[in-house]
Amino acid sequence: MIYEQAAAMPYRFKAQKLQIMLVQTRSGNKWTIPKGLIDPGFTPQETALQEAYEEAGIKGVLHPDVIGEFSYSKWQGVCKVKIFLMKVESELSHWPEKFFRQRKWVDINQASKMIKYFEMGEMINKLAQKKNIVLQFTQETNRE
Repeated sequence: MIYEQAAAMPYRFKAQKLQIMLVQTRSGNKWTIPKGLIDPGFTPQETALQEAYEEAGIKGVLHPDVIGEFSYSKWQGVCKVKIFLMKVESELSHWPEKFFRQRKWVDINQASKMIKYFEMGEMINKLAQKKNIVLQFTQETNRE
């Protein structure tokens, strides 16, 4: 069985340093980015934004293109995850999964070491090396 998922890679710049927001897994012992199943009738982008709200209590602007994909085993099948870059514009004090998950801003280099999935950590490392893509998207969304 194949399960299609979408994820948001939430970011911000603080003191000119790129940071990624991580959320705890439901078990509370690992860190990941907000992600979930793509429900019928929803696009991957809509799902990524919804998961960011539900799991991390954040709202923002999603880059329209997939920045990476990876797969992992779960539910006796394979989850295929599409990841979208998300510029965080607001952090809510209350959100649906607040009592199940912590959220944490971390330096992009630290994030790649903390993340649960190796492939996702590799994507974060690549993003750190291509910081200009993130800067360009930030500047574009600031003009809108």
